[in-house]
Amino acid sequence: MNNGAVNYDSSSGIISADSIQTGPMGFDTDAGIVSWIDMPSSTTTANIVNSYSAMLDSTAILTIYGTTTTSGNITYGHVGIGTTSPTIARLSVQGNIAAFGCIRSATSTYSIGPASCVDIAETYPISEDASAGDIMMVGPDGKLKKATDRAGLIGVVSSEPAILLEGPVAFFGSQINNQTLEHKTGSMAPIALAGRVPVKVSAEGGPIKPGDRITISSAPGVGMKATTSGQTVGIALEPYDSGEIGKIIVFINLGYSKLDSGLSQALDGNGGLIVDQASGKMKSSYTLDMDNNDIINARKILSASGLWSIDENGKLIVQEIETKKLTVTGQQGITIYDRVTGQPVCVYSENGVLKSEDGECWAAETGGKTSDVSAEGGSASGGEELVSDTDPPTISILGNNPSAINVGGTYSDMGVTVTDNIDQNLGYTASLDGGLELLQGDGLQIDTSKAGEHIIIYTAADSAGNTASSTRTVEVVEIYGNQ
Repeated sequence: MNNGAVNYDSSSGIISADSIQTGPMGFDTDAGIVSWIDMPSSTTTANIVNSYSAMLDSTAILTIYGTTTTSGNITYGHVGIGTTSPTIARLSVQGNIAAFGCIRSATSTYSIGPASCVDIAETYPISEDASAGDIMMVGPDGKLKKATDRAGLIGVVSSEPAILLEGPVAFFGSQINNQTLEHKTGSMAPIALAGRVPVKVSAEGGPIKPGDRITISSAPGVGMKATTSGQTVGIALEPYDSGEIGKIIVFINLGYSKLDSGLSQALDGNGGLIVDQASGKMKSSYTLDMDNNDIINARKILSASGLWSIDENGKLIVQEIETKKLTVTGQQGITIYDRVTGQPVCVYSENGVLKSEDGECWAAETGGKTSDVSAEGGSASGGEELVSDTDPPTISILGNNPSAINVGGTYSDMGVTVTDNIDQNLGYTASLDGGLELLQGDGLQIDTSKAGEHIIIYTAADSAGNTASSTRTVEVVEIYGNQ
């Protein structure tokens, strides 16, 4: 027809036309596999572009693209969306991609699921039953099990991973690869590596607030608020305060947690008791009432002034004792100091008679020089005046003095050692630029944001009230210069 512009081949049932303009098109019911458009190629010239596009208002939306080879075939067919030259990859998209569902990218198949997946997970073998939200740890056999302590924490069983890594294959979307919320012993469970996941928690560590770190509780696989430094699995995004085990959304952030570079929120919620996560020390801005409970496993206790202390060996150092009863057990006696020489003398009872030996009681040797002492406390030599301890402690600064640090650096004070002719284990305070006196220099920080000179004054006092001080100069300078 029309000089060949339209041709119908009755033997093949094919209609040929130079150009066709149609309305809606359709196919027979149950037509099966249908070829949409075919562009035959038989040329032996390579790199001739063959493509066709579906267009809207003269704009190409979808393009099928290929180039010829010398054997009369085409190279791998490419698909372009928003581009007519999809030469980079099998699928090239010009513009943004929004996937409302989940796509499985494995071999040549795909599947579609819901769009609630928000984490990245990887499958691991498990040695016991587990379910979504369980916190997991590495067992002795290398397989995962519900966590029972902080050692070996590895992650949380995912509910609906957005991306699931399984060996050499990556799946995209939730409820993929026949994933379920329950996982049996010996199977592979998806462990969240990043993103947000529901996590089983309890209020064992106190009420959970958004921003709190989550670690393992005493219940296997169940998390709680972390109150001390250690391994944590992530950061709470929701509050929780219930007597039952529940689930909250947690941002996965596995690692050793110091909570913060400064001080964490007070355990009572009002800033009264705080934990320095850098040092692990607890501080209180109020009086600490133990409510008739014990303090156990203490190594030593130091006063803020350094004038009294109790050490790990049971030695008590104080300025003054006022008591109704004092009992000295064992065979050591009481150490006093000679009024004239100021040297230690051990006073003890032997067959009801008070005697003395030169030296401290715990260092006195049998057969040392002894003398009788009257019950009233007089000495054999008479009533000389008491010579008090007038020697102050000696402070030795550790590290360089003066000390230099580059602008922008971090200063860490090395502190001092304190020795005394009488007392042992004396503490000290440190004051920066005339500020507060900090016990043992705890919390001392120097502003290194700009160059300048800073003065640290260390102070120590012995049981007789003698004090000593020593000064360190710290220079914040441009050591290396700024480029």
